[in-house]
Amino acid sequence: MCLGLFDFRDLSKRVFLFLGICFLSVSFATEVPIYDFSIKSYSQNINDYFPSDSNDYDTPLLKREYQEEQLQQFYNHYYSDHGEGLSPWNEKMVNSVLPVVKKIELELLDEYDNQNKSDEERHFAENFKEHDACLAKSYQKQYGFTCH
Repeated sequence: MCLGLFDFRDLSKRVFLFLGICFLSVSFATEVPIYDFSIKSYSQNINDYFPSDSNDYDTPLLKREYQEEQLQQFYNHYYSDHGEGLSPWNEKMVNSVLPVVKKIELELLDEYDNQNKSDEERHFAENFKEHDACLAKSYQKQYGFTCH
């Protein structure tokens, strides 16, 4: 629609362009002040919170039995090698995890085999040479996996 000097389509484009420029310039120019939380008003001396002359100063927060139980669970989880242990060094854990790891590694090695792949799916080395079947086989041999 054209009324005299103004073309509304042209005017609306200019208005939207002006508003867009204003919005972008404001959004990029906005600086958010970041303030660090000051700990100056808080005492850093532990004796201010737990005075050494109080009656329960030597009373432990956790009972001895509970602490020993938690320590035993910690050792069971991280260092135990007996049958019921949960550590990564436990024989049951190793025997259950290693086959899965081997399967995943073999699947990753199969990705390097470019045979029967389309051009878009092929893998290339950093020197832009295409990975070939020999590379995948050499990786399998190097890592001790049986070739399949």
